[in-house]
Amino acid sequence: MEEAIVDGVNGFSTDTGKPEALAQKITLFRKDPTLAGKFSEQSYTTFINNFTVEVLGKQTLKVYRDVINDSKKD
Repeated sequence: MEEAIVDGVNGFSTDTGKPEALAQKITLFRKDPTLAGKFSEQSYTTFINNFTVEVLGKQTLKVYRDVINDSKKD
């Protein structure tokens, strides 16, 4: 999840087992009604830049090519 959520930019991250911390983050949405929209826009940008089929396919292909090139060196 760390690669998808940037705390305070496109979501919130809290430690597990700490309901008070989660409650504080939820309260921020009540204090700033525009926050959900901002997080939504940033999350969409993160998705488009990092998690589309095209991006993940290119990353996977690069890994395969690196593995093949490394095996040719041996």
